[in-house]
Amino acid sequence: MAAADWMSELALQSGMGGPQDKSDKDAIWVSELTDKLTMAIALREWDKAVALVEEGKTDLLHLF
Repeated sequence: MAAADWMSELALQSGMGGPQDKSDKDAIWVSELTDKLTMAIALREWDKAVALVEEGKTDLLHLF
């Protein structure tokens, strides 16, 4: 991870910043969820994939 990346991530985790930071957090959340879902499907871990989709549907309500 580049220096700028870890500093940006640290700032996001600490809650610093305004609306752009929330947007960045949301983008990171979506990216991480899709990565996990892709891996679960690739490994044919169907129960885990379904649980991730259900988690995403629930958490998605909080994004908007």
